[in-house]
Amino acid sequence: MARFFPLLAFLPALWACSPLPREAVLPKGDFYPPALVSVRAEDGQSLVLGFDEEVQSLEGTYVLEDAQGRTIPGLGAAAQGKDLALSLGIVEVPGAAYRLAGEVEDLRGNRCRFVLEFTGFNSRPPALALSEVRPQKNSSTKTPHRDYIELAALSGGNLGGVELSWLSSTKILSYRFPAAELSSGDIVLLHLAPEARPEELDETGADLGLSGGIDAGPGYRDFWTALGPLSDASGAILLRQRPAGKALDGLFYADEAKAGPLTEGKLKELVLILGREGVWKLGEGGPDYGEALGWKPSASKSLVRQAGGGWTVSAAGAESPGLVNP
Repeated sequence: MARFFPLLAFLPALWACSPLPREAVLPKGDFYPPALVSVRAEDGQSLVLGFDEEVQSLEGTYVLEDAQGRTIPGLGAAAQGKDLALSLGIVEVPGAAYRLAGEVEDLRGNRCRFVLEFTGFNSRPPALALSEVRPQKNSSTKTPHRDYIELAALSGGNLGGVELSWLSSTKILSYRFPAAELSSGDIVLLHLAPEARPEELDETGADLGLSGGIDAGPGYRDFWTALGPLSDASGAILLRQRPAGKALDGLFYADEAKAGPLTEGKLKELVLILGREGVWKLGEGGPDYGEALGWKPSASKSLVRQAGGGWTVSAAGAESPGLVNP
């Protein structure tokens, strides 16, 4: 999300000669700095920042950093009306985090300083689908399982920047994958309840046996996040091609004992997005529990995508992380 730090101009106080002034008198003119209203990327080497008025570039004020805080040289900027076109001087790593700062001014000299973070552009995102979801962990010592979301690659491409959002017990969480090459048919498993084990490693390279830990395996790509687990009983998941990009898939699941319209704020918010993006069918009356995949919450079952595209609930103990769904 962009953060703006406009430079403020301070005006001297104006005093009226009348002993009973009725209103303050200000000089006519534009004293407001430009406002950053949009950020666009069409490739992995440039950005276009959109402002609410015509701007001029201020050379020497622009700094681009990577996620480690290292300055990246070669950044160039050119103003084009209300747009500031930035040549980054690099080919962005898909999904990598970058930080950009700089200043512009309008035609009257009012300045705006901006600081924003963005994700490296991915020109080759794969087609992906949700394939299995486990909303609860169990306490079994023989066959333990933890919260995870499983994805199936329907085409090849780079995973970098693909975004998964889900409802935890109290809020909506979002995770962006690092860069990793996928082939059609590959399985990706995002573990949502890691145990801080040293073997819980992201598999971004060719070695699919790199990671260990609960539910990890050698036949699929394991990724780990400590952002938070899934909501145990009723929740929603949204899969996007990139942040704020095309929605690829979604799931709305709910305790089958629930009925009637949704009233919970965050669940309703995310389910409405699923409906608006066309990845979960909702009726015209607003989201209702009857429109969810209903299940009896269980620590021994998962939610499974069937071959025909519909969803079902697995049999007890039939979880299949990274494997073909039963």
